Amino acid sequence: MRPPSSSEQLKIIQLCELHEEEHRLLPYYNRCVVLGSWFIKYGGHKDLELEYKTQNYLWSMANGQQNAPRIPQVIAYFSPKEQWAYLVTERIDPILPANTSPQAVATAIQWLRSVPRPSGLTLGSVGGGSARHKLFKDFEAPLSFSSAEALQKYMNLVYLCSCFSLANWSR
Repeated sequence: MRPPSSSEQLKIIQLCELHEEEHRLLPYYNRCVVLGSWFIKYGGHKDLELEYKTQNYLWSMANGQQNAPRIPQVIAYFSPKEQWAYLVTERIDPILPANTSPQAVATAIQWLRSVPRPSGLTLGSVGGGSARHKLFKDFEAPLSFSSAEALQKYMNLVYLCSCFSLANWSR
């Protein structure tokens, strides 16, 4: 699949701006649009660039593997203003009915667990940066962790400190 031309990129930007204007105040709003055979996700350059690199890596690992989950191929990533970015992937038509059985979900998770991490990466995004998850304040780890064990030690310490604070507060 070919990447969007410069005129198509402009059309993508305009479509995303219109979508943002019309939907940003709605509940469950997502910064995603469909344009022909493309699925477009847009948002802040810093976060979306990390998603782009991670998805590109996972697609390259899944490509050609029979047991891999279907991961959309990245077609293009562009950020004309450094603030906003656009991730263009192939649009995958949903399989109806989708196989959401516990076994199918377990198989996908097992495949993801089997994917080797890129060399030099400990915990975090393939594109670099801190680990991101809703369990962290502001969804971003406050420091880099060298291993899963280091993350576990940190989480245990945070838990103990929060328990100690609650115990003192209730007195």
